[in-house]
Amino acid sequence: MMTSLLSPFKQLIERTSRQVSLRALLTIPFIIQVVGVVGLTGYLAWRNGQETVSRLVTQLQDEIIDQTEQELNGFLKTPKIVTQLNKVAVTSNELNLESLTDIQRRLYKQIQIFDEISYIQFATEKGDFIGMGKQKNQSLFLSIKNNETQDKILTYKLNDQGNITQQVDRTVETYDPRKRSWYQTALEFNQPRWIDIYTWLNQTVISLTFVEPLQNKQGETIGVTGADVSFTEFNQFLQNQKVGKTGKIFIIEPSGLMIASSTNESIFNTVNNQVIRKSAFDSESILIQSAAQFLNQQFGEFSNIQAVHRFKFKYEGSRKFLQVVPFQDDYGLDWLIVIIVPEADFMGEINQNTRHTILLCLVAVGLTIILGILTSRWITKPVTKLTNAALALSQENWNQKVEVNQTRELGMLANTFNHMSQQLQHSY
Repeated sequence: MMTSLLSPFKQLIERTSRQVSLRALLTIPFIIQVVGVVGLTGYLAWRNGQETVSRLVTQLQDEIIDQTEQELNGFLKTPKIVTQLNKVAVTSNELNLESLTDIQRRLYKQIQIFDEISYIQFATEKGDFIGMGKQKNQSLFLSIKNNETQDKILTYKLNDQGNITQQVDRTVETYDPRKRSWYQTALEFNQPRWIDIYTWLNQTVISLTFVEPLQNKQGETIGVTGADVSFTEFNQFLQNQKVGKTGKIFIIEPSGLMIASSTNESIFNTVNNQVIRKSAFDSESILIQSAAQFLNQQFGEFSNIQAVHRFKFKYEGSRKFLQVVPFQDDYGLDWLIVIIVPEADFMGEINQNTRHTILLCLVAVGLTIILGILTSRWITKPVTKLTNAALALSQENWNQKVEVNQTRELGMLANTFNHMSQQLQHSY
């Protein structure tokens, strides 16, 4: 069966070989084999480069994601500790919510101890409120609302010892903490809970509040405590991350609103004198925009991303490596960590090595072709001599002698030819 299939090819080769010179017959197959081997070597070098880049990018993305998750967990642990300490103090009657002096002293100590905390607050079922925070310049302020403030929030500047120095603000409208979402959320879930990210008034700083309901010894709810963290330091952490040469890492909510990123751009826009957060679609970074658009095409909505996903996609003619990881906890957090790395960040050196490999292969092909041609000439030269001598004999030119020293086989053939020539010469 196999013989019958190969028979047409064998006949074609035989017909072709009759029309081709011995030199070409020796050189062409040799060149074809060498070119094939070199081409395969170049392809394998390129393919190996692609696989190497994929491994490097995956390893880099995994490392940065792990570091980011660890940093986030540490960053978000502090407000949980603070609210838990305050809850225990209230439940055990160590802290009296009726004593502004005791609360102010406690808030001051906690603000000094926990650097990550930007604001700590208490609110009671009576509608009283007290909170202490620190501004960008680390100066402290105290906010109080009770019957004595006529249900307005009075804000005071504090000195380094935590004592009131002067009043700096007074709200125009009355304030009732019990009507605020952070208070109502704590009571609704009746357990610790994260509140939606908010922006400080007239400041380009976002904060996150962790709240916890407060009960007395009888288990009755008597208020809510909360602690805030600002993302300023965490943003700095992301900006210090080296994601290849030009890669980016960013964190978004399921709505697409930015939380933090490794870029230097602000995540805020000012619209009608109001500071609002940007969507990832509106980022100044082309990489962040492309990642958001691709994920939106893949999942429709960011809220549909519930597992780790890796992608390779093309944007503006170049390949990008994308990884998205959900970041969730038991207290209501639902974020996405996205990291995107251009393939070009890693392909520069690999492409250079590939070019060097191909160049060396081409040099090897050239040298091989030259060597093949020289070798075929060296082999065919004595055959040509024998052919010419045989033609002369056919024309009754008996005085023919061929000297061949290239190989033993050709030498034997030449000796046989010379012997035959002598016999013909003696016969005629």
